[in-house]
Amino acid sequence: MAASTKYGFTSKQTLEFVQALYTAGSVSYPRTDTRWMPADAAADLHKLLLTALPKNVQAKDLDVSQTVSTKASAHTALHVKQIVTPAGDKGKVYKLILQRCFEAMMPAHVSDRQDVWVDAAGHAFYSQLTKTTTPGWAVVSGKLNKDVLLTVKKGAAAPLSNLEQHEQQTKRPPVMTVAKLLKVMMNPVKLLENEDYDPDTMANLDDSFSGLGTPATRDSFVTSLEQKELIKPVGKNGKLIPTDKGLKHISRLESSPVTSVVTSPMLTAEWEQDLFEMEQIQDPKEAGEAMVLFNAKLDKFVTDLMGPLKDLRGVYGSASVTTCPVCGDGKLEAVNYGNGAARGSMITCSGNDKDKSKASCSIFVWGGKGKACKKITDKHVQDLVAHINAGKPHKGFRV
Repeated sequence: MAASTKYGFTSKQTLEFVQALYTAGSVSYPRTDTRWMPADAAADLHKLLLTALPKNVQAKDLDVSQTVSTKASAHTALHVKQIVTPAGDKGKVYKLILQRCFEAMMPAHVSDRQDVWVDAAGHAFYSQLTKTTTPGWAVVSGKLNKDVLLTVKKGAAAPLSNLEQHEQQTKRPPVMTVAKLLKVMMNPVKLLENEDYDPDTMANLDDSFSGLGTPATRDSFVTSLEQKELIKPVGKNGKLIPTDKGLKHISRLESSPVTSVVTSPMLTAEWEQDLFEMEQIQDPKEAGEAMVLFNAKLDKFVTDLMGPLKDLRGVYGSASVTTCPVCGDGKLEAVNYGNGAARGSMITCSGNDKDKSKASCSIFVWGGKGKACKKITDKHVQDLVAHINAGKPHKGFRV
């Protein structure tokens, strides 16, 4: 996330850089989400860091115990294995990893925060001030809070020294970035707190273990969405926006109460919680029984969902919703479905029967199938309308 925020790298780029560093022996195994290390690995890292102390950091500031825990999994927390100076973007990512290693062994960063509410003639004004009291790990990056705290008491009156009026507009929520998306995927429960979910269901989800996937799979989720043209990056700061195809895809899924469940992170959060709880079971027999129940639950979910999904299949391409110029009742719709040899496309009217074998409207334009299939776009729909409005038969239209 730091690489995305500071340098605008995508999660895929960051993982590729870290993988290259790992292959070169400069960092540890990257595909892990643990933050801890066994005692021997932490001791080795401590010795290595002592050879490359940054300014403002002294040897006595580093505490090995800060990173040691029995929570350490098969892989340790990502850390440097050598002190090197890689060039280019790999070097930028390496420096971030090295910086985090120093911060992990430093004391806590402590700040005093002051929240001030001022009542002026019935209008409430709010201000927040923060001042660092113990620099701790923040000395590595130099990001210290230097606000000057006010000497005020609750209920005290203060003279009004100046009053200005500024006309402004509220800001819309910021566009999701790669870093923000990965952070949300790590703990989607917080995203769900403002949603209309049953309190008992929310209470059963563990904040720390209801994440979506692992660092490696989270990256593959984002990459897959980009490859399928459901989202696309914009600008240089890792911002992500949905495509027309992605919006229509979600809209179709949400059109059915059965399929809409797959658009919520609650579903995956619950599954991840189930898996985490199974990991905690020590008795092999009990663990096996829990896995059988989980698989049965998953099988039933997929089976129940397949019927409604088949009714929606294929209708996720980008398309203009245009009144059909032939029947005047239905809507023209671009249909792009499948992959490889099963790929197909067409322009049809919503007045047609679902299986397209019968039609209450005569309009139907085939875009091909398999390798010969052409992707139907908004322009094809618009061109078809212009073609028919010019008095030409739609059967003579070619995409």
